[in-house]
Amino acid sequence: MGNEKQKQIKTPTEYKYGSVKIVEWDNENNDGKTWNNYEIKVLYLDKKDGEEQWKTTKTYTYMNLLEIEKALAQFFPMKKPMSVHKYEPKK
Repeated sequence: MGNEKQKQIKTPTEYKYGSVKIVEWDNENNDGKTWNNYEIKVLYLDKKDGEEQWKTTKTYTYMNLLEIEKALAQFFPMKKPMSVHKYEPKK
């Protein structure tokens, strides 16, 4: 958003589906324009040295991607897709 200062409007909203956690932030800049940012995490149980600890990853297996797709479809069914602009490298 350039050099404009931004602020978080409220506490992030968390959505959980299976091992997928989606965090949604509502943001606003000084001009009053609002937008959302999203973070997608996959939770897993790390078992090392006889101890179990829940961790997150931002890299995904194919099965994780299928679960992420289901989570997005469940929690954000009404979100309109953004327009996609084809990237064309400079020649």
